[in-house]
Amino acid sequence: MSGAAEADDSRGTDDAAGGTGIWKRVAQDLADDLAVDAIDRDRAGKPPYDEVARLRDSGLTAALVPPGARGAGTGWRDACDIVRRIAVADGSMGELLGRHYVLSWTARFLAEPGHAAELESRAVREQWLLAGGTGPGGTDEVRHLGDPGAGLTLTRAGGGYRLNGRRTLPAAVDTADRLVLDAVRVSGGDALVVLVDPHHPGAGRTPVTDRLGQRLTGAGTVVFEDVP
Repeated sequence: MSGAAEADDSRGTDDAAGGTGIWKRVAQDLADDLAVDAIDRDRAGKPPYDEVARLRDSGLTAALVPPGARGAGTGWRDACDIVRRIAVADGSMGELLGRHYVLSWTARFLAEPGHAAELESRAVREQWLLAGGTGPGGTDEVRHLGDPGAGLTLTRAGGGYRLNGRRTLPAAVDTADRLVLDAVRVSGGDALVVLVDPHHPGAGRTPVTDRLGQRLTGAGTVVFEDVP
């Protein structure tokens, strides 16, 4: 896994693939913009719709993907630099973008290469912001937000699955375009990682409004009822 990451990192910093300097300049420009009213926005504590729109418009949500015809793509070294620059200006947005970058590699690690490439291409094309997480729902990270939620389950339906259950997430409950989550198959008991649309009618979202610090990350709980 580490070898693959290093190979992609060196390839992603090639100037022909977009250029390290370009991404850093874009990140710094956005950081300067966010810094202007970061304190006022944090005090207001509203869902970060405007902030996420700024991230999308900057192109930074698509930075950590393989270089391609669209000219996007950089490596982890540059991605970490981007997150640091954004976090200095706005800690909540730095956290949200960092989580997005980590989850953006999920398909590359877990899916078949062809399917992973298809998902990454669609994520760039549609400017997805990813949120979610895999692993035990009761981790220290979300326990302070309240009930981490019941386990998620998958029930076979036609050619796919239906997701049910509840999960508390530390970021982007209202603003994410897709959630990356782990769930257990009812029929076999094994765990799968799934990509879910949080805006499906069967997904109910409840933001956490009294979080101490990092309020603009958009933490909250999502309840799934037969979501495909």
